[in-house]
Amino acid sequence: MWSLKYRATPLIWSRKGIKHCDKIDMKWLDVTDIVLELIEKHPEVDPRNIRFTDLHRWVCELDDFDDVPDRCNERILEAIQTQWLEEKE
Repeated sequence: MWSLKYRATPLIWSRKGIKHCDKIDMKWLDVTDIVLELIEKHPEVDPRNIRFTDLHRWVCELDDFDDVPDRCNERILEAIQTQWLEEKE
């Protein structure tokens, strides 16, 4: 299983050259990153039994999540739930 602890530090390109960025702001389409953080934050949860309202709230509460809550739809939540199931297996 992957862990966020071992992710490569992202690089930011700027006029002054390349610099490292310690924080990654996740968006709704960053499904893999969202799932990995949810697994670390809620290891006891069975993703088959999650209500989408709870899943939406949990994603919005993640420390590195920075997106508009209204940009989410059922398709995105289904993708998060599906990937979470695959990671748990």
